[in-house]
Formats: sequence, C-alpha cells, structure tokens
Amino acid sequence: MVGGTASRGWVTGGGAVGQTVGFFSHGSAWLLVVLGPFLDWYPDEREGLHAGVMLGPAAVPLVRGTGVGGAVWGGYDLWVSDQWSMGLVARGIGSTSFSDEVIGGQVLLSMVHH
Repeated sequence: MVGGTASRGWVTGGGAVGQTVGFFSHGSAWLLVVLGPFLDWYPDEREGLHAGVMLGPAAVPLVRGTGVGGAVWGGYDLWVSDQWSMGLVARGIGSTSFSDEVIGGQVLLSMVHH
C-alpha cells in the first residue's frame, strides 16, 4: 500500500491486500485479492494507534471470478527512528460478491515510513 497524509491524523492512498480465505459452502480455501483506495486514521499522529478501511474490486484469481471486496484493520506502531514506525496490525478481509461468502483475518507486522 502506498499513501500520504491527507490531513492531520488521516492517511489516504491505494494498494492491494491479499490473503488465503475460506469458502464456507465448499470447505476450501483460495487467494482473495482486493485492490482499491484506503483510508487510515491515527487519533493522535504522535502515537501509534490507528484504524483503516479499504473498499474496491476483488478477485479470486483463476477460480471464482471478480466482485467487490473490502478490508478493515486496526493496529499499534512504535517509533523506531525519526521517520519509521513498526508494529502489529489485525486485518479482516472479505467479499460477498462471489457465489459464496469469502472472509479471512490475519495479524501482521507493519512498517511505516512517515
């Protein structure tokens, strides 16, 4: 994901997120990719707490076709230098545009250049 500060505490940009997700009616898992704009909110830009959302086209390549998907996340970063922070983020991703519901979640390591 690539973005920049839109206003105090708000980061906006675009990118792609992907994850292996389950199809509940088939008991199988596939790669879900969501591509689109994102918005990330830092209540206090000097602290590391943040929450974000992404909405855009989604695809399960070579298997299920395309549709609309989204992702939500929240996390906390610690400053490791003047321009870099690092932390953990919990993210959920999903789509209901396919013939099945698709949903997944992850906990990830994040690095942010400010």
